[in-house]
Amino acid sequence: MRKDKFVASISNVTTFLGVIDALKEASRLRNPSIGIISAPYGIGKTETCLWYYTQNKNVVYMSIKASMSTRDFFEELLLELGGTPKGNLYRIFSEIVSLLRQEEEKPLILLDESNRLVEKKRMVEILRDLHDEAKVPILLVGSPEFLPLVRKFGAFHSRVRVIRHLEPLSLSDIKKIANTCLEKTSLSEDAFKVLKTETGGNTRQVIITLEALERYAVANNKEILSDVDVKRVFVKNRKAFEGA
Repeated sequence: MRKDKFVASISNVTTFLGVIDALKEASRLRNPSIGIISAPYGIGKTETCLWYYTQNKNVVYMSIKASMSTRDFFEELLLELGGTPKGNLYRIFSEIVSLLRQEEEKPLILLDESNRLVEKKRMVEILRDLHDEAKVPILLVGSPEFLPLVRKFGAFHSRVRVIRHLEPLSLSDIKKIANTCLEKTSLSEDAFKVLKTETGGNTRQVIITLEALERYAVANNKEILSDVDVKRVFVKNRKAFEGA
């Protein structure tokens, strides 16, 4: 099974790209340009962020760590922009703003694991200042539970231009992933329906299941797998799937 292929045609990627386009356009017009994308665990948030980052030059990607202090975050951001952190946090912030103001086309600041921001009020407030002073688009990507908490930061939330929620994979999305990644077998229509039901459209579980199905197909010399085959593989590997 091919694991090096990112399937960019699925619905969630289309949603992701639509949000970025809206933020870039808002930034060019000097309008509020903060966006939020939320999704349950296992839907493919981080994979989509990394795919976009590797495909586009004008992006600053960071994954927020639970252990990060506000200074840690802005030091890393400055390093990503090509600067050298010196002095106190205000000097670091000022250098970031200066570098961003020099850019004719503002880079997108793409922040994964943004649900960790809700415990970092100071970091959120400085991000708001950065957005206002550098006119830079910022996209926060995280799990759904942080949305109600972001609303508590009134000034920051008032600058949020767009909020979108990524959904479990549709049957069509699952087919696209399977047809791209499977190398030695394929699935019948009924098999796809069982796969959708059993995984609930969770991207991580779909990928893990497809790997197991291909191993099963090779071991049993099957070019096409039926719904019975998929059910059999789920029964055999249920504990592994539930832990995904």
